[in-house]
Amino acid sequence: MIAGVGLLSYVFVHALLVGAPISLPIAGCGVIFLTSAFMLVCSGALGELVYNLGDMRDHEFARLTQTLRMRPAHVETQAP
Repeated sequence: MIAGVGLLSYVFVHALLVGAPISLPIAGCGVIFLTSAFMLVCSGALGELVYNLGDMRDHEFARLTQTLRMRPAHVETQAP
């Protein structure tokens, strides 16, 4: 993330102060670094969520499916 922010800030500061055109390869690398850092953070958060919730044991899963089966079926009828 630091590399992505550093590269993008370098490109924009260089473009503003020197007046040179924006270097697309350097800016592209910055965007790729930021995107990959975001994806890594999100996958880590998802992994922590799965780890903290734990796994469902068989009796919990059976209770869940039994609860779903006891719900009345919703049947839509059309008027003739």
